[in-house]
Parts: sequence; structure tokens; C-alpha cells
Amino acid sequence: MDFQHRLIFLILALPAFVAAFTIHEFAHAYVADRLGDDTARRAGKLTLDPWKQLDPIGSLFLVATILMGLPMLGWASVPVNRRNFKNPRRDDIFVSVAGPLSNVVQAFVWLLLLVAVRYAAAAAGFEFASQDVLDIINRRPDIGTPWLGLAAACAIGVTLNRTKFVSTTRAALRCHSPVFVRVPVPLDSSWAVTCPDFSTR
Repeated sequence: MDFQHRLIFLILALPAFVAAFTIHEFAHAYVADRLGDDTARRAGKLTLDPWKQLDPIGSLFLVATILMGLPMLGWASVPVNRRNFKNPRRDDIFVSVAGPLSNVVQAFVWLLLLVAVRYAAAAAGFEFASQDVLDIINRRPDIGTPWLGLAAACAIGVTLNRTKFVSTTRAALRCHSPVFVRVPVPLDSSWAVTCPDFSTR
């Protein structure tokens, strides 16, 4: 795929990426705040403002890897101090799973939007095959109509959030290994397994 195709993919994927990272981190911050830890609130992270949620370096990495045709890599984080929880073990699990669960909800919303776009396009007299949408998701965009672009953006939203949920869940399962338990690296939902005493999620 040439640079032009990668750029088109980035433009189509941007809404899903911004929403996925912003809502994921907000979910962590919101649940932590409700459970007694106001660290995220004091850091200005208890918001759905992407400018305050997205990590500049992590966002640049994501854009760069897409434009270079590499496996996508990006990140964001929310500060959490588990010492502020009344029940650190239980509450840390709740905070940890909040992010991935938000991705499940987002995937469902994007799926509903995809169905709506498909019906709207059909009502307007435009037809496109599922393979056309899959080609765009696989970074081989060939957009014949704006309807196809909208459908692809929604499909990317479904795929991205599903992938983010699966990857964070796998990270948690890997942490059953004694090696991972001893490695001081935040692994998002892996906190639900190891509950290490770190300050960011």
C-alpha cells in the first residue's frame, strides 16, 4: 500500500482512534474517582476532551506507524493511586476493567452506525459489497462513494475497539506468568490480575 492509501486509512480511522483512546482512559478515571481516588481528577483527566486525554508521544507514534505501514502502536494513560481506594484489591480490578469494557460498548455503537449507514446508502441508491469495506480496513482503500467511506470509518471503529479489548485482556492473562508479575510495566487490564503498586494506568 502506497503513502496515499495509508493517508486515506488514517483519515478514516481518526474518529475511531480518538474516541477509543479518550473514552477508554475516561472510563478508568471515572471509576477511580467514584471509588475514592481523585488523582485523575486533579490531573485534569476526568474529561472527555481528547486534547487532555491523548498522550502526545503516543499519538505521534500511532500516526507514524500507520503512515509508515508498520503495525499500529500508540498509547495514553491516566494516573491512579490505589492507596486511595477503600478496598485496593477489589477497586483496582473495577478500575482496570472499566477501560476494556468501554471498548466493548464503543464497538457495539460503531456496529449500529455501520448498519445505519448501510441502510441509508441502500435507500439513496448506493450499493457496496462487504469486501469493499474489508479492503479499506486492511489498508487497501478504494473509495468509490462517500457512503463507502462512512461505512469503512464505522467498520474501523468496530475492529479497533474489538482489538483493543482483546489485546488488553490477553495482557491480563499473560500476567499469570511469574515473569510478568515481577516486571514493573503497566499493562492496562493486566492490573486486574497482578494489581502492582504503580501510579499510572
